[in-house]
Amino acid sequence: MKKNIILMLTLIALLAGCNSMPLTKQQVNKVQSIAIINNFPQYPSFSFIGTTTFQNSYDYIINKNYQEKLSNIFAKYFSQKGYKNIAVYNKTKEYKGEVDLIITLEPSGLDLPAAPNNAGYGVYQRSFFGLRDKASTYIEMNALVKLKSGEEFNTHFHDFAAVSFKNLPKKWSYLSSAQKNEIERKLEQNIKKSIKTMHDLGL
Repeated sequence: MKKNIILMLTLIALLAGCNSMPLTKQQVNKVQSIAIINNFPQYPSFSFIGTTTFQNSYDYIINKNYQEKLSNIFAKYFSQKGYKNIAVYNKTKEYKGEVDLIITLEPSGLDLPAAPNNAGYGVYQRSFFGLRDKASTYIEMNALVKLKSGEEFNTHFHDFAAVSFKNLPKKWSYLSSAQKNEIERKLEQNIKKSIKTMHDLGL
């Protein structure tokens, strides 16, 4: 709970004073160097949310490094647009230097009460008095952009995809290979769609 409150306060501080309008063509044309800071966790969450907190269970999807996948999608996007000076950092504290444009990918939490361990991406299922919603993969992202001049911009992105099987178990390891493959495939689709944040910001 404390960790979730800290995350919310951090995001509020980052978003305060940011512009939700896209960058102008003149601003984009001045960009030669880019730093991508990815603050998403390495492993997506695997969550079951019950009627009370005592019924909640949390695990992680640990087969692959999804943080790296997300970083690669954004780096490839800018590389294909002709940018050659692109640096990727997997946490804000790792960034040192000065570039024309800093892009920070911040995980945002699902809008679910008493569910603090699902920020960013993953798969979850919610149950209310025994009635289960469909299990879904998801991504929740705040994309923050800062120009060398100090101007800041932001946008939010979320995407969901329901899985075909009925119930999530308590642990990722309890799933069959086919179920894991479906979740991974749909989660990767969610992640790929997050590049829309750059379109929204005019990049």
